[in-house]
Amino acid sequence: MAKVKIILYNHKTLSNEEHPVMMRVSHMKKRKLISIGGYSCKTDQWEEGIGRFKKNYSRYKTRNKVLQQWEEKADKIVEKLNNRGRFTINQFVNEFTTDKKSKTVFKFYDEIIEVLNNT
Repeated sequence: MAKVKIILYNHKTLSNEEHPVMMRVSHMKKRKLISIGGYSCKTDQWEEGIGRFKKNYSRYKTRNKVLQQWEEKADKIVEKLNNRGRFTINQFVNEFTTDKKSKTVFKFYDEIIEVLNNT
């Protein structure tokens, strides 16, 4: 069974001394990291156990909701690929990133606005 987890990638430090937030997909001892949302933060702003931003991070509630949406999307893709019979990390990456590549900036912002209006 594949596992999906949002992590703070501590092995890479950006020029602003922050670390990127990434999604780690694991299946049969293979791992793949996927960049999500372009988010980054310092280690003291990240809650490691739950994979979310802490309260000391700017606009943490909004950003945590977006991370939750990414996680839900990943879970749906995992379930869909498992129902087909054979799950591979490459299939997951293709499914996960295809929709992301086809969106325009305006569609992305419309989705964020919709999420914020529903809360």
